[in-house]
Amino acid sequence: MVERSELSKKAKIWEVETFPGCFSREWAVGDMYGPEGDPYFYFGPSWHVDMNLINEEIIDDLKKNGKSVLSVGSGRYGFLERFLTDYCGVDKDKVVLSDNVGQFPDGFTSYKFDFTKEWPDVGRDFDYVLMPESILLSTRFDLELPNHIVDRLSEDLLSRVVKSSYGVLEPSGQLRMSGLYGVRFISSVEEVVRQKFPKARMKYEKSLLLADMGE
Repeated sequence: MVERSELSKKAKIWEVETFPGCFSREWAVGDMYGPEGDPYFYFGPSWHVDMNLINEEIIDDLKKNGKSVLSVGSGRYGFLERFLTDYCGVDKDKVVLSDNVGQFPDGFTSYKFDFTKEWPDVGRDFDYVLMPESILLSTRFDLELPNHIVDRLSEDLLSRVVKSSYGVLEPSGQLRMSGLYGVRFISSVEEVVRQKFPKARMKYEKSLLLADMGE
């Protein structure tokens, strides 16, 4: 078994104790919650720590430096966002939620929109945009299509989403997007995004995309 970080271990204990009907102490399988009758899976905070979507540095930045985050595709339960506020001590006004389901945990500023389409004007910019396993390109298109067609559709969608996220990022902000498994076209996406944001930079590590505007 992969050695988990201390933050991941703390997140696992918190999610099991706070949501005992959703998560178990078993790693990997126990990191996901699939409610009966719901087509979606919801990931616990420990999963997002293991994927490096969040880490101690980001949490400190939110807590100590007054930075803010927009979580896109947060889901109706907001497990990750509640971990940041309820356990890690990040102010709730620094954590904004969005999803297309229109159901959110209480106490957060939230917006309902489909991130694959035009994003609304939320009236503020953020230091981080997090996309916690929400894009999942491998599930969005008919897998019976030829690979090059699926790649092109995925490339177009990813390019649009990255550009949309840059529209709500501070100039020095960062997009962190997990759930990009086996992607082969990050360099092509970077070229497309640079047509609008010439200094845009992207880094792909395992299933995590890190992107900024190069400022």
